[in-house]
Amino acid sequence: MGVKGDYTDEPPPPYSAGAGLAMSDRPPPTAPTMSDRPPPTAPTAPSFQNSMGDLRGPGDEAVHPPSNKYSSSSSCQIKLAPKGSAAAITLGDRHRLVPGRKGQLLFGEGGSMAIGPMWQQPRNAWGEWEYIDLGAGKADGESIEVHLNDRGFIVWNNKFGEMVFDVSMWKLDAGNHLVLVKGVGKRSGETMAHNDNRGRLFVQNADGTISPKHATHLVLAAKLPGMTTNFPGKISAYDIEGCWGCSLCPFVYLSAIEKKLARDEDTLLHSGLCLPLFLHYNEYWDRVGDSNVFKKRGQKDTLNYGKPSCLCFGAGCSVRFCRCCGDGYDSRGANKIIPAEDLAGCWGCACFPIFGACESKTAVGRDKLIHSGVCLPLFIPYSDEWERQGETNLFKKAKDGSQVEYKAPGGSLCLGLACTTKFW
Repeated sequence: MGVKGDYTDEPPPPYSAGAGLAMSDRPPPTAPTMSDRPPPTAPTAPSFQNSMGDLRGPGDEAVHPPSNKYSSSSSCQIKLAPKGSAAAITLGDRHRLVPGRKGQLLFGEGGSMAIGPMWQQPRNAWGEWEYIDLGAGKADGESIEVHLNDRGFIVWNNKFGEMVFDVSMWKLDAGNHLVLVKGVGKRSGETMAHNDNRGRLFVQNADGTISPKHATHLVLAAKLPGMTTNFPGKISAYDIEGCWGCSLCPFVYLSAIEKKLARDEDTLLHSGLCLPLFLHYNEYWDRVGDSNVFKKRGQKDTLNYGKPSCLCFGAGCSVRFCRCCGDGYDSRGANKIIPAEDLAGCWGCACFPIFGACESKTAVGRDKLIHSGVCLPLFIPYSDEWERQGETNLFKKAKDGSQVEYKAPGGSLCLGLACTTKFW
């Protein structure tokens, strides 16, 4: 249950149609040589300004992004989805790909959305490939223009040269994302001539969707902000979130403790520790199509939730201990202000490996708490003042700047290696 350094504990940043979105990379090689291997998964894309400056290419329209910004959810990346998915991108009649005709890839009601690059400029992998993640954003007159050539490449001519649409790592699987790519250095002539090009060839379907030529059962898709898919038996990510434990049989010492936090209906962030080495990880898991299967972002690992509170996977089993912050809590209501009076009471805290505390929290008005108690096992007394930071549920200790963010008035709250619980 480790994690790549590609992901942080924050969701991917905002995007826009003219400026782009997020990805991993290049096609699989024909031989396991250093020069032929695909580039690594890209790190989380940085935020960008409202204007990227002029990215026009010869004969191209302006391509700096529109001012509108959208959800930070990763689900707004351009990904592959099964045909018939509610998130499938269907181009309007006037905006479909016709060989030799350049145009914007517009979809949504009235052509209000567009496909475009996420980053201000390409990133480089091994000096052989340059790439930009693809995503969806609000369309305007400055959205990028592309064309489908007679070989099946979707081509964008721009300031950085000729780039083509590419399925990340050429893994033609539902849930995988797309990028723009071009060869540089010794690969400069391989943008449209790398092995069999199977991850870079596309077809325009009669219904307005776009499919990889070698996987026509899949289509390009983007789950836009506010879009949710409903199906019989759906388990929302909000119903799953909480504090979980996991063990692998028969090696029970190989286990993990983690908190699962919903980022939206279909995305979970797992933050926890692998035992017995106490290795910390943060991992994003995204729903796969219309199912209760969640797939680890950038990996093949999947979890199939038959219930929102427990699951088995191979020789392992995972169980939810609590909702993290009291019965009935979910993060959709996490921005509600919790008065200090509701937090007052008797609390206990345990911190790995042997430390703990028992304390009484006393409210001083709506925005201040006094924590009075003893540190265990040495029974050292303390009394600290904590004050709310702005209109949030984040309280800061006056003495040393330590911070605690409350999600609900009671229940359990995880703080890194520590857990605190309100007794009454």
